[in-house]
Amino acid sequence: MLRTLCAVSGILTLVMILPRVAGAQDTRTDAPLPHAIGQSVSASFEGWYPNPDGTRSLVFGYFNRNYEEDLDLPVGEDNMFEPGPADRGQPTHFFPRRQTGVFAVVVPADFGDQRLTWSLTAHGETIEIPGHLEPGWEITALHEVTSGNTPPMLRFGGPDGGPGQGPLGVRSDLTAAVSAPTPITVWASDDGVRKARATA
Repeated sequence: MLRTLCAVSGILTLVMILPRVAGAQDTRTDAPLPHAIGQSVSASFEGWYPNPDGTRSLVFGYFNRNYEEDLDLPVGEDNMFEPGPADRGQPTHFFPRRQTGVFAVVVPADFGDQRLTWSLTAHGETIEIPGHLEPGWEITALHEVTSGNTPPMLRFGGPDGGPGQGPLGVRSDLTAAVSAPTPITVWASDDGVRKARATA
C-alpha cells in the first residue's frame, strides 16, 4: 500500500511540473541569428584623448552586423556628422563585424560639454552615437600604460613626409592624372616595444 501511494504521489508531482517546464520553454527568448547580409551598421564611440596643442581627439569605430557583407555608405544623409561639417574623415567602406579605433576627430580645447554625433543609415535603419569629452571616457590611444608601447608611425613619400600615428592616421596631398597609375610610397617605423599581454 505504501509503495502504491508513493507511486501515485510521484506521478502527480510529475504532472504538475511538466506544464511549468513547457511554459518556461515557450517564454524563452532565443538569441538573434547571425546574418550574412542585410543588417545595419552602427557607429561606436571609443573615447577621447588630449593632444599636445590642447585640442582633443574623439575616437570612433563601428559595428557592421553582417558576417559577410561589406557596406559602402558615401558621406551624406546615410553617413554624416552633426553639428557642423558632415564629413569628418569617417570611413565610407565598412568591413563586416566590429572595427575599433578606426579614426579620430579633433575638437577644440574649449569643446566643453558639447556633443558631436555620427549617424549611419544602412538597410533602412539609422543609428546615431554621440562623441563627447566626459572624464570617464578619456583613453590612452597613443601610449600603452603597462608596456610603454606606442602605435607605428606612418608617412607618405618616405621618412621626410608628414607623420601620422594612431586613430588620426596620416594625411598627404598627392597629384594624380586621370587614367594613369599613381605610385604611393609608404614609410613606417615602430618603437619595437612589445604590447603587454595578460599572464595566466
